[in-house]
Amino acid sequence: MADTQRKPPTLGGAWAVHKAFSDQLAIEAKLADAILAQTGASTSIVADGEIHRHDHPDGKRGNKRIWYVCHHDFAVWGDWGTGEQHNVFAKGPIDPETAAKARMEAERRKRNRKAREERRRAQAAESARQAAHRLPWADSGHPYLVKKKIKPIGLKQQGTKLVAAMTDGRRIVNYQTIDPDGRKRFLAGAKKQGAYFAIGHIGDRLVVCEGVATAISIHLAYGCAVAAAMDCGNLKPVALNLRNRYPDVPIVIMADNDIHRPDNPGVTHGKAAAEAVGGQCVWPAPSPVQPDAAIDFNDLWQGGLLL
Repeated sequence: MADTQRKPPTLGGAWAVHKAFSDQLAIEAKLADAILAQTGASTSIVADGEIHRHDHPDGKRGNKRIWYVCHHDFAVWGDWGTGEQHNVFAKGPIDPETAAKARMEAERRKRNRKAREERRRAQAAESARQAAHRLPWADSGHPYLVKKKIKPIGLKQQGTKLVAAMTDGRRIVNYQTIDPDGRKRFLAGAKKQGAYFAIGHIGDRLVVCEGVATAISIHLAYGCAVAAAMDCGNLKPVALNLRNRYPDVPIVIMADNDIHRPDNPGVTHGKAAAEAVGGQCVWPAPSPVQPDAAIDFNDLWQGGLLL
């Protein structure tokens, strides 16, 4: 009669899996602690050997300065804003050759990521240029223009959406679409930082503001050249871009007054942009009717107060 008694399973395989999992948890925890201790950033680590990016608490949202590459027993992380780089080990330092290979791998992935990003931006810029040349000029009866009481200066139209082409000063690199209800979107993958919607001709001053409606309002009121940075976080990059191209032209930042927020990002970023280029920052006073509401220069234009 055949012996059907089974031998008890060995624990070697299960133990090896458990140990590897424990090592991975250990390095993930140590890496997260190291990043938190030195930057204040709370990260959720993934030990997959791929490069990952996270926002730095001291920078604007979306800057993705912090990066890391985490393996099951060691990791490399750094800050692209400062250039610093650190190693983290699960149980102690590994040999210098392995650490050097890890750094080289991280740099290789960084170069590949940068190349992919540049390729996406180039493709998006080409799409933006084609759209800017192909599309018809905007209809002055577009609901958004009617609501804002402005003319379609420099705007194209795609179906029901307004299209504001954005330039880096040399060529079109992006565009913003504006729905009839005011919803705004950028072209996915395209360059935004330092790019702007430009109207008017350079004269005795250059004005930088946030939105398209505000830019057109200022141009209608004063006839000056205006660059719309599209949001307050882009005011400084746009101002610096313009200062490099027009070193002797005075720059005025006409900021939104976000008085409804304690940090007032419109004025805060506007002042920083003006300081960076030796310019001036101005913003509208609160409305006497709604003193706690945000106000911009288009609001003044609509009320006949932009003088």
